[in-house]
Amino acid sequence: MTSHDPQTRSSMILQVMKDVEESSLSTNQYFKEKKAPFSQAQYYLYKKILKEKGIQGLSDQRCEGNNLRFTDDMKNFVFGLLEHNRSMSTTQVRNAIKNRFEITISDTTIKDFRRENDLSWVRPKIKHISTGESGAAEIPIALALGTGLIDAIADSITHCIEDKKESGVFENSARLEKDHTDPMALP
Repeated sequence: MTSHDPQTRSSMILQVMKDVEESSLSTNQYFKEKKAPFSQAQYYLYKKILKEKGIQGLSDQRCEGNNLRFTDDMKNFVFGLLEHNRSMSTTQVRNAIKNRFEITISDTTIKDFRRENDLSWVRPKIKHISTGESGAAEIPIALALGTGLIDAIADSITHCIEDKKESGVFENSARLEKDHTDPMALP
């Protein structure tokens, strides 16, 4: 759907929305059978925009420079970011652009830019703190989980706690007078 006149565009959107609502067809069926100038998904988006912002929300804001203009300054900024850190996710790049230029660029634009400039994403290296780079601790953990060892240990601890609660030791402990009943009286 392309219409450069904001009034014509808004009127056309409103007319199609009215036609959908007045139709005896379901919304889904309407978009399957009729030749609408926009998709069913766009219909729901327009409906939401109308509810939140009114008719003014229907105006095409691309010509105002937001959302679709990926300027040379932004491209240089992103190129520098990705050249320095190829493991940045698309979301991180988008957020960096938003923080720097106060403009939201689509994921597709960022992905296209990466592909065009041979700046493909590189998986960040994960260091295993307890085992160095080998990941050797993962094998015993997997075996413990797979064999039910962890469940057996948890059941054993639960059983010991229940035994202590039933033995009277727990009751006697609850009856003992506390050393400091007033937490503010502590030195």
